[in-house]
Amino acid sequence: MHRRCFLLFISAILIPFSLFAQEEAGWLCLQRLSLTASGGYSYRPWNKLNESLRIATEAVNYDPAYPSPIGSAQKILGDITGELALSYRIAFGLRILVVGDITATSSNTTVQSAPTFGTETTQDIHFKMLGYGAGAEYRFELGEALDVTPFIVICQEHATIDYSYHITWDPSYGYWFDARLKDSRMGICTGIRFAFHIVEGVSVISGIEYRHVEFPNLHGDGTFVPLNNELPHTQPFEAVLAEGNGYFGIVAKSPSSYIPSYLLRTLWWRAGPAQSLEDSITPTSLDLSAFGITLGVRIDF
Repeated sequence: MHRRCFLLFISAILIPFSLFAQEEAGWLCLQRLSLTASGGYSYRPWNKLNESLRIATEAVNYDPAYPSPIGSAQKILGDITGELALSYRIAFGLRILVVGDITATSSNTTVQSAPTFGTETTQDIHFKMLGYGAGAEYRFELGEALDVTPFIVICQEHATIDYSYHITWDPSYGYWFDARLKDSRMGICTGIRFAFHIVEGVSVISGIEYRHVEFPNLHGDGTFVPLNNELPHTQPFEAVLAEGNGYFGIVAKSPSSYIPSYLLRTLWWRAGPAQSLEDSITPTSLDLSAFGITLGVRIDF
């Protein structure tokens, strides 16, 4: 009796899969593949940076050292991502995913005093994140013209921040700070996408997603270049991402009398005591977890 029940159980499992296998394309058939190219926007305000810029620009507006200041401070409200994803159908609607993406955003701040004074300060921040990973998705067909696909992907993310802070009083007098900060972390992205079939094998996709990734150790090499009447000379230092009392930017990891990193806080000193600002600055992390939207094209082979 037990033997018959076992045989019936095995038959109940194997018969549907054997029928499915007869209808399925071979394991190495291109008909199992899909390629998706998409672009997305994630709403992720860099709150520490944006608040820092607000404090600095408001202080400059009331500082007699900057008579009639002009300029702008560009806030970061989000980032743009481009992605390529290759999916391979395993069984029914289940697919494995391999993805690669690039994310970027930037901020530019320029403050100038009246032309007769000639002081100009600029701060440029360019952020880039390269990622690659794998995951899974499940495609639900909702008719001939639409399907819905929830997915989850685990990625290795590599972040880079190119940071520049320049102040000049005339073309031959001032100082420049430049640094490239890097960090690598694992991240996760999940969401749901809708595909609208346009023609055979081609669909337009749209969807919403959530990514979770944080970089707690952004650091790298920096250079300090003082400009004066002599030939400029470059002084290297190790830089880290830092914050404190409204400041958000870089700081020298090992301060040196030959690298006056306090000059980085020139604009922020207008908002309060300089020593209090210096004492408050500590290394910080960059959290890029965010919700986003995506739009793209999918090709089913």
